[in-house]
Amino acid sequence: MAAVSRASDVICVLKTGGGKTIIPLVAALLEEEQISVVIPPLNSLHMDYQHRLDELGISYVVYTGPSIRVEREHKLIIVSADKAHTPDFLHFLHGVHMTRPVARFVFDEVHLVITAQHYRRTLQHIYELRRIPAQWVLLSGTIPPSSLDTLTHNFHLHEHAVTIREMTNRPELQYLLQPRAHTDQQLISDTTSIYRQHIHEFSSDDRVLIFVPRLDIGYQLASDLGCDFFSGHEAVTQEERRKMYQRWRNGDNRVLVCTCAFGAGNDYPAVRLTIHAGTPLEMVNYVQEVGRAGRDGRRASCYIVPRGVKFPPTPPGTIDHWGYGTMKDYVTNPLGCLRQKITEFTDGFGNGVPCAADPENQRCSKCNPSAVSAPLHTSTSSSEPLNTETIALQTSNVFVSDPSGSSSSNASLFSSSAMNRMIQNISTPSSRDVVHPMSTFNSASSNAAVDFPLSSSSFTMQPSLSLSSSQSSTLSGSSHPRSVASTSSISSFPSSSPPTDISEFSSPAGDKRSSHDVFEEQVQRVKRRRMSTSAAHHQYVQRLTRALYQIDHTCTACLVLQETSDNHTANNCPHFRRSWSQHAQWRRGVNYKRHIHGAVCFYCHVPQMDDALHTFVNSHLDCPFRDIILPLIWCLYHNSEHRMAAEAFFHISLPTLSTLAAWLSAPPVEGHPTNTMALFLWFMEHCN
Repeated sequence: MAAVSRASDVICVLKTGGGKTIIPLVAALLEEEQISVVIPPLNSLHMDYQHRLDELGISYVVYTGPSIRVEREHKLIIVSADKAHTPDFLHFLHGVHMTRPVARFVFDEVHLVITAQHYRRTLQHIYELRRIPAQWVLLSGTIPPSSLDTLTHNFHLHEHAVTIREMTNRPELQYLLQPRAHTDQQLISDTTSIYRQHIHEFSSDDRVLIFVPRLDIGYQLASDLGCDFFSGHEAVTQEERRKMYQRWRNGDNRVLVCTCAFGAGNDYPAVRLTIHAGTPLEMVNYVQEVGRAGRDGRRASCYIVPRGVKFPPTPPGTIDHWGYGTMKDYVTNPLGCLRQKITEFTDGFGNGVPCAADPENQRCSKCNPSAVSAPLHTSTSSSEPLNTETIALQTSNVFVSDPSGSSSSNASLFSSSAMNRMIQNISTPSSRDVVHPMSTFNSASSNAAVDFPLSSSSFTMQPSLSLSSSQSSTLSGSSHPRSVASTSSISSFPSSSPPTDISEFSSPAGDKRSSHDVFEEQVQRVKRRRMSTSAAHHQYVQRLTRALYQIDHTCTACLVLQETSDNHTANNCPHFRRSWSQHAQWRRGVNYKRHIHGAVCFYCHVPQMDDALHTFVNSHLDCPFRDIILPLIWCLYHNSEHRMAAEAFFHISLPTLSTLAAWLSAPPVEGHPTNTMALFLWFMEHCN
């Protein structure tokens, strides 16, 4: 009802397979004169929405360009995250809104806005889509409590956004960690062995997914198994991916090899087996990928065959949204229940559920080491669905944080298998009221905490926004309505509270405002934020320009070494000449990715973020800042005092020149387009 009432924005965190997609569908069916916009960030999710809507007979339109017409019978507009940012779509949407108001925007698998924005630039300023006074409904199965404040900021949600959270334990899934594979060939061999061990035990409806971290492994496995390889690679067209998906879903191929591009959105109910052929890097993606299994409530096995991966460190004071540290502990620590490690990441510290907590939990390979080699018998009693009543009461507790900040237990529990029944009985949806103890979870213990890794999404220079006190405290994590349900002492109770007026919302002062007023206020705040960001961008360009022209026609090597430059450049510096060939070799290791760092000049490493700073050049002879930045950083590194000061300032360790090159090439720290510029400005403003 929080979505239907449109009193405020909604964040809905339900376990994978928990039926969260029902929310926009039900809301759209109840609104005759309005329309909802669904934004799926993945191709697989895009296809799955269309498949589901076709099955349910709900009319929709897919936005492919401004010539698309929205008819009266259409309940939903589906638009990809990439197209949603285009001026054409924004103009199109304003036209639709003038004739048929947009009720809400629905962003599914919203965790990707945090975890994928460093390589998908369209997700970096997602708040800019808020140009129409409409509700935002954000859906995911993997939003740790520590990530909620970042999500609120990224979407510029209303300060009284409602958070609905369900405990994410999946008792029907068995988590199995295999011995490490030492070569790619062993990895492929072990993976195919697991597949062949289980496939003959499955029914014709059962499916298998094999996730791979690299294209070459994927192609080899697909060839060995005689199946398709689903990837997001540009060489594969959307139509080819759609056909692969249909062949797998229809049973022409019961196994599908895939990358993380297939890790969210697919809701086929009878996935009996998932295999990760190689160590997953991120816990958040791993939970999504194994979450494709067992969505019919029947038991399923989820294997990892580990094969080398380097986990990035977590800098002090940062939030590990990705779960790198948890994933490293999952695959390398010989102690501890695998289920507990997963649920402690998704539900918050202290809320992990070990296998032993519930007899319905399938025992992981840590709790039952013999399970790794034991076959999965789905043709016997183990194929019976789990006791869903017991599971709902013991592990599927839902809490709702209402706009006043109090916790309400009046929530409906939906499963994906109940979706058709829900649609058919839309006028009287079934619900169960549950009450349970709550424990407050405060994320972002410090206002200084920043997102990890520090990506170019941070390069909005984050100006001091004109926010109310309640908004500021929400961003710092001190007052955002947040709770985690306990898994004990569950009992039913009848709802006695009268329904609230769904068209009005109480402000902190107690006056009533319409939902349109609430969201119009957010539109204006986003407008001010865009203006502040633009101003901050201009200030950064001026700051960088000032630093560059301070050293115009100056040898930056001599500047660091505190020598007299005698009107020469670094490549002609007598103090630097002996090291120049080593420097030239080293600088080849400093590389940037356009989707992370934007356009960067190949010759001088200055970002081409503004024509007033640096325009496009065809030759190094045309570059105004060549042989300035990297010689300065090279000499800075070889000065132990400067290097140690830089390491302390950026909370990094740079023991070798190769680690320096890797850090300069990595996603940048907050407020900078590249780490190269961050280090350069630090020196110019603090050491010079």
